This record gives sequence, C-alpha cells and structure tokens, in this order.
Amino acid sequence: MTDWQTNGIAVLVAAGGIYIILGVLFSTLYFHQKRNRLPLKRSSLTRLPAQKLNQEIADTGAEILGLAGVTSAIVSLPFIILGVKHANFSSPLALGAGFGIFISLIYAVFKAHKHVKKLILLKLGRDAELAVAGELVKLQAKGFQVFHDVQADNFNIDHLAVGTQGIFAIETKGRHKRTSDSNNGQKDYKLVFQKGILHFPSWVENKPIEQAERQAKWVNDWLVKSTAIKHLNTTPVLTFPGWWVELKSKPPFPIVNHKQLPSALTSMKSSSLTSEEVSQICYQIVQRCTSEN
Repeated sequence: MTDWQTNGIAVLVAAGGIYIILGVLFSTLYFHQKRNRLPLKRSSLTRLPAQKLNQEIADTGAEILGLAGVTSAIVSLPFIILGVKHANFSSPLALGAGFGIFISLIYAVFKAHKHVKKLILLKLGRDAELAVAGELVKLQAKGFQVFHDVQADNFNIDHLAVGTQGIFAIETKGRHKRTSDSNNGQKDYKLVFQKGILHFPSWVENKPIEQAERQAKWVNDWLVKSTAIKHLNTTPVLTFPGWWVELKSKPPFPIVNHKQLPSALTSMKSSSLTSEEVSQICYQIVQRCTSEN
C-alpha cells in the first residue's frame, strides 16, 4: 500500500464519523422539510427573556462540540496513519475490528437519525407553546393569572389559567402540516372535530382529548387537596396552534386554535371563584413551580 493510499484511508477514518453524522442531520432535515411545513411562523412568536443570549449560548456550545470533534480527529490522525501502515487487513483481528466498526457505525447512524427526528418534534412543541403563551398574555389584562410548564407527577401541564371564571388546564399540541395534503387538493390547514375524533387532512387522533381530560382531573384533585376548596372544577382546554379548527359536533371541552384562547376562556365560567380563592389557588401553583423537583 502506498503512502498516498495509507494517508487517504487514515483521513477517511479520522473525519468520516463527523461527516457521516452531519450527512444524517442534513438529509433528515431535507426530507422532513420536503414533506412537512410548520403550522406557525417562528418570526411571529413571543420572545422570551434572555432569548438572544440563550441562542448565542446554544450556538457557542455547538461550535465547541464541533471544534472538539475536529481536534479529536486531528490528534488521532498520526496514530491512525501508523496503524493503517502496519495493519494486516487479512488477519482475523483486523476483520473482527472492521466488523465491529461497521456495526457501531450503523448503530450511530440509526441513533443520529432518531435524535434528529426527536429534535424536530421538540422544536415544533416549543414553538406551539410559545404561540399559546403569547395569546395567554392577553388574559392577564382581564384578571387571569397564567402559569406555564407546571410540573405534575411525571408529566407537565403546559399552561394553567386561573381567574374568577374558573381554572383552565390548557394542553398544547403542535402538528406539522403535510405538503402532500395541499398537493392533493385538500385543505392542509383544517382540523375537524366530530364525535370524539380529531380529523386532520390525512390522519385522525383521539389521544390528545383523553390526555387533556386526564391532566385537568389531576390538576383539580391536587388543588382541592392542597387548598381545601371543595367546589373546584378545572376545565380542560385543547389547542392546536396554526390550525383552523372546525367543530362538527359539540366537544366535551374547548378545542380551539391558539388565537381563540382569550375569547374562549373569558366567555366561559367553569366555576365561580372569589378573589381570595384565586389567591389561594395561585399560591399553591407558585409553590409547586418554584419548588425543587
């Protein structure tokens, strides 16, 4: 084997892992964006405190990880060159090592693909909750207290709104819009509720309805126990930011687009609460939000 071939194999081994993972990242993103589109415009989302700093921290962390990977490849390159130059690729040990590397590479590619898909869904969920939070701010001017990401028993309540009209446990669901639906002439922005089922353009769901009811019950049971106010009635609310919601039958509780939340909640009266009771409830929620979990 010539020095040129040896050095080429060494560079391929040293840098190959980095470029393979990057290839998985960009290919997964490319095919996802070709098949789906976001239901919201990220530029219109409510900005958070220190959002610019958080973005810079994330970017800097990514750069540090990238530099760490490149540095590892550079440092290991001389040793890889020596190993390749003196290796006997026909020996059982080399064949076994090659097989192990191949299996590890397949596993790494699989895990990378899985994590990229998870990252896409996490960012969708984050954007949906930010959109809802931006609309719930409008309730504060009408006397509501609003809380976000309240930790429960091994799950979280996306949003809680508390006012004299009652308590509302808001479950937010982010769903991508599929380009194939619009290409087939369907209304890719419309979600229809009918007889307990959520009908999207090309699929159906009912678990979000069950989840919203289950989580509202947990909130109600917890608040009744912690405040000793027996007449509480927490109302579940389900929202799909960026989707036009059409109701073809009466839902068990509000199922709305995120922009409908302020009007939907202020027009309801799930239970009549005094200002003192609202203060008691909010105190317990604040205690839970600020306690160590």
